[in-house]
Amino acid sequence: MRAISTPSVILVISCSIFMAVSALACVDELGVFFDEAGTISVYETNGTETYVRAWVAVIGMSAPDSFMAIEFWLDVDGVGVDSFTSLIGSGQFPAGYGGLFMLAAGSPIPPCDLILIFETWIWMPDPNARREIHVGPIPASPYDSPGYGTSSLVYYHLTPTSGAYDLPVAVINPDAMATVTGAWGDVKRLYR
Repeated sequence: MRAISTPSVILVISCSIFMAVSALACVDELGVFFDEAGTISVYETNGTETYVRAWVAVIGMSAPDSFMAIEFWLDVDGVGVDSFTSLIGSGQFPAGYGGLFMLAAGSPIPPCDLILIFETWIWMPDPNARREIHVGPIPASPYDSPGYGTSSLVYYHLTPTSGAYDLPVAVINPDAMATVTGAWGDVKRLYR
């Protein structure tokens, strides 16, 4: 029986861990971030901001061929986001549907870990209020999830970075408490 040296065992274990981590990096997720590196999904305002800058991005593209187009739904507190600056090329919207996006890349985008789709500014009517941002599928789409198309005409499904459509992919002022305005008499009437 031949003995295996310790450096060989460490090398095999290291390579196995690297391959497992590399495989996990390709996850096909869609998220909203407050930085261009796609790492910050929670933002605290300074209490005076009327708009917060955000980026929509695909994380961990698993397709071996070029990114060509994307479709998804995006809302802030249940209201579709309409204003944006595309970072990949042209876009079109189904008429009358705020927050539904179908965007085509101006030119093929090679496979990569981060694709910034567009930049938007989220309006803060109350700079101290909590805002939740969700992504999801386009209701009239033949696909049951947001996704992107590639140069080989394959559709890749995207999952939200939060793991579920009912969970926000990004939050502004996560610790903000809901406030109710009213008079003391209104409170007393609740207990009569």
